[in-house]
Amino acid sequence: LVEYQSLSSLSTARKAHRNGIKKPRPDRYESMKGVGNCKVMVNIRVTNSMEAGC
Repeated sequence: LVEYQSLSSLSTARKAHRNGIKKPRPDRYESMKGVGNCKVMVNIRVTNSMEAGC
């Protein structure tokens, strides 16, 4: 008898499709990690509000 290989590409594809292949979800808010300058944060906030208002 032929042994079943769990590392074959067929089983990998089956495992991936079992729960459905989903696209990565885009982050709602961009990470501000490492931005320690308050002036930059205020400018980002103002420009975002201007873009939303147009």
